[in-house]
Amino acid sequence: MGQASFIEDDDDDDDDDDNDDDDDDDYDDDDDDYDDDDDDDDDYDDDDYDDDGDDDDDDDDGDDDDDDDYYYDDDGSQLSDYTTNWINLEVGIAMGCTTSPVLFVMTLEFILKAAEGSAGPANRGGGFSIPPSKAFMDDTTIICSKEEETRRMLTSLHTLMAWCRIKFKPKKSRSLSIRKGKIEEAVTFTVSEQRIPTVSQEPMKSLGRYDSSMKDTIRGVETVHFTYEGLLAINKCRLQGKFEVWCLQLMLIPKLLWPLLFYDICCSTVEPIEAKTNIYTMKWLGVPP
Repeated sequence: MGQASFIEDDDDDDDDDDNDDDDDDDYDDDDDDYDDDDDDDDDYDDDDYDDDGDDDDDDDDGDDDDDDDYYYDDDGSQLSDYTTNWINLEVGIAMGCTTSPVLFVMTLEFILKAAEGSAGPANRGGGFSIPPSKAFMDDTTIICSKEEETRRMLTSLHTLMAWCRIKFKPKKSRSLSIRKGKIEEAVTFTVSEQRIPTVSQEPMKSLGRYDSSMKDTIRGVETVHFTYEGLLAINKCRLQGKFEVWCLQLMLIPKLLWPLLFYDICCSTVEPIEAKTNIYTMKWLGVPP
């Protein structure tokens, strides 16, 4: 029998802000290259900066300034006797930036699409299937029908994420394996060489609270009451029958489409709405029952 595995991997924005030692070494090397390009020696002389400052002043104002002026070169702040290290703007999402979140979501979408090739669609039964991965911002969910597909999917995601310098947090992730309707405790998964805790071992924590009024059954009853109230309001208005039908078609029905589309309302709830609407429509058009 096939095995349905559900894994939820959370990649928080904190992962994007973590820097590896290798990355620091790369930027240290770049800093050395920057020093070599500007001067042959590692030490900076005041005369060198004075000359550069004079050139800038000649271009702007034509006047000479003293050594206390500030200059900016690329991503480093340059003073008369001190040069800051390279400022890394390639890792993490800058607070308040409107472009970085969009670029992150676009990049993550490419990664998920590339990883979906390692696992087929998850079989929901009855001929229905869903994609093996779902994501919202930095939260990713993997749903596969077989254990082997789940492991291949995790391996592929780990490889792609490592290439993008993004890390998973297995401690904040949860896994759930179900076989023949029963939870399999013996099946565990790993990512980034760390085991993912199961839901039974470490239950999920939520800062929110459960609202029973959000159930689809309650929303279905509210939709029925809203329909009856709308039909009565249209029937009480002093308009001709054809205009009442116009109000039904262009005012009430569009308001009913959203809850019927969004919530899982059963047919037994929709049929009374249809019957009541037909009764009022025939009445307004003068059609005998």
